[in-house]
Amino acid sequence: MRINEQLRLPDSLEGQEQYQEVKRLLEDMYSVLAQANNNSKYEYTPTGTPDVKGDAGDWAYDADYIYIKTELGWKRTALALF
Repeated sequence: MRINEQLRLPDSLEGQEQYQEVKRLLEDMYSVLAQANNNSKYEYTPTGTPDVKGDAGDWAYDADYIYIKTELGWKRTALALF
């Protein structure tokens, strides 16, 4: 699907300089959002920092922690009631 169909930008504006700039900016934004949405989240307890499951940016959780996979491995933070 073309970006102007997603946004319903009028085809009569296509080719105009402002339209092209907005289109480029929105395509960049969609690219960033798609990357963010591709980060996996799942119920899982990593075995430790070096656990190989997942890619940098993925996150997981269990009853006690939220885990985030970084370039260096899994990191976690405890969950608490507040």
